[in-house]
Amino acid sequence: MSSTSTDTAFLAGVEVFFFDVIGTVLDWKGSVPKQLRVVVNVEAAVDWTRFVVEWRTAFWNKLEPLASEETVRPGAIDIIQREALDTLLSTPPWSHLGELWDDQKRQEAVTMWHKLNGWPDSSRALYALKKHAVISTLANGSVRQFVDIAKHADLPWDVVLTGELLGGYKPNPAIYHAALAHLSVTPAQCCMVAAHAYDVRAAGALGVRTVYVRRETEDQEAVEGQGRLCDSVRPKSEGGDVDLVVESLDELVRVVERVKGAAAA
Repeated sequence: MSSTSTDTAFLAGVEVFFFDVIGTVLDWKGSVPKQLRVVVNVEAAVDWTRFVVEWRTAFWNKLEPLASEETVRPGAIDIIQREALDTLLSTPPWSHLGELWDDQKRQEAVTMWHKLNGWPDSSRALYALKKHAVISTLANGSVRQFVDIAKHADLPWDVVLTGELLGGYKPNPAIYHAALAHLSVTPAQCCMVAAHAYDVRAAGALGVRTVYVRRETEDQEAVEGQGRLCDSVRPKSEGGDVDLVVESLDELVRVVERVKGAAAA
């Protein structure tokens, strides 16, 4: 649904945009398979996209139980990625790769998650948005990972906040509260931007303003009677539970520029 039919006046008071990163700003599903095809030398044909999707699923299965914990290990995200990779390579249909990949090759694969490409609109949209507000990451990852990615994908963050830095993982409410505290804003003065319904809903439950971005790789699971999850998310003006739904970050920029411009007039 176009943002033109949605109440967007709340954006005038937003001082900080917090962004989820992987999936929202970055195309992991396109980036990692491409790197694997170049780096991994195997004679047999491999469906690297399927491999990476299953790796990502294994990673989330290991991360989700940790969201309620109050502390995290330094460098934990890379450790969890490696554990998920090892698990995947020990099971069919990938065990033949597991026999070929030594420790060095596996670590090289893990570092590919530090070199993800942005969606086509990501870099330019962030440069545009930071003219109007602070832009910060707020994602489940490590500081080093998102600094590496920022350099690789030309993402001009003002601040890099991560679950690891803040002591936990989303959707733990403590992580959102900590982010607000670090940037000295109230819930109404900031906005969570994400392509994951669980993320914007968790932030919204705390009073944080929310923007849901539909991305082709995210929230693709079916919702009974509503099609895909990404299609079922609706703005509050249409009876949904997020403040704004956009189809791209470019669309978000256009709305912000319109609202901020009107407020300044």
